Amino acid sequence: LTGHSLGGALATLAGWRLGVELARPCRVVTYGAPAILNPAAAGEYGADLVRFVNDGDPVPGLRWPRLDHPYVHAGRE
Repeated sequence: LTGHSLGGALATLAGWRLGVELARPCRVVTYGAPAILNPAAAGEYGADLVRFVNDGDPVPGLRWPRLDHPYVHAGRE
């Protein structure tokens, strides 16, 4: 699975569902995706996730101020 920006967020969620809920691990590659997993989901992430981030891209570092930013990234950058 792959995606860029918010598409990367969707690919991350799809990879989590395939790997954890359906026990079908896959590979996920994202480009400039925001953090969308809570710490528990990131800890049990069942897919091989690789994140590409460009210096200066604001999306991967987005903070959700109204939600106290409980979200983290999974995988490796």
